[in-house]
Amino acid sequence: MNATSSPVMLSPNPPPPFNGPIELVRMIFDTAAQEDKRTASTLMSLCRTTRDWNAPIVYENVVLDNRRAARFTDVSSKGSNTPLHNVKNLKIDCMPGGDAAFAGLCPSVETLTIANYDLHDLPRLAQNMGRLQKVNVKGCMRYAGGVSGVGMEHVMQLTFEDDVPRLEQTFMDRMRSLIHFQCKFVRSKKTMYEELDRCLEIVLNCDRLKKVVIVCSPADEAYLKQRIALWTDGRISCIINGRR
Repeated sequence: MNATSSPVMLSPNPPPPFNGPIELVRMIFDTAAQEDKRTASTLMSLCRTTRDWNAPIVYENVVLDNRRAARFTDVSSKGSNTPLHNVKNLKIDCMPGGDAAFAGLCPSVETLTIANYDLHDLPRLAQNMGRLQKVNVKGCMRYAGGVSGVGMEHVMQLTFEDDVPRLEQTFMDRMRSLIHFQCKFVRSKKTMYEELDRCLEIVLNCDRLKKVVIVCSPADEAYLKQRIALWTDGRISCIINGRR
């Protein structure tokens, strides 16, 4: 008896094509890009798809300075849909006025570092960065008088390095979310105790503040502990040179 085979019936609704190869290629590209930023930059130039894949890696950390200005001016001139939207950590070093073209193109920035910069320009940058949480100030103009603080409402951590900032209450009033303040200065500031007192008095009045970290000269340590004790009631953790 001969066995007969029944014909194979094709489904009228075939399944969608398998995208496995594309996903595999992306996994390989992602691994290579994570290992080496130069590889990621090269992969970005292959096509639009690889650019979209690797832009978050290449542009996660960006430094803007006068030397790199031309490169980023070219990127920003391509319109609002640029890789700069992927920037999460942005450092601006000595670009007075030259950062205006980039401020609105980096809405995803979470950490902003400004160095050798006019502090008065900080709110103009911050108000275009809706996700900004941390601001680091290095070697900038100390006086924040007349700075409105607009755009600083969501900042949770503020750090000053190399100097004692001269803050105004109007500036700090905008920082409603501030929970962590840091100030680092190595040289003795005995001649600036009045400014230091004013700075701490304003900062310690922030409603949500939970932690103050100060790195200073050992010669100033005892004075700072004494002054901070006058303004805190235990709700704020104060650490000076690594010690509570």
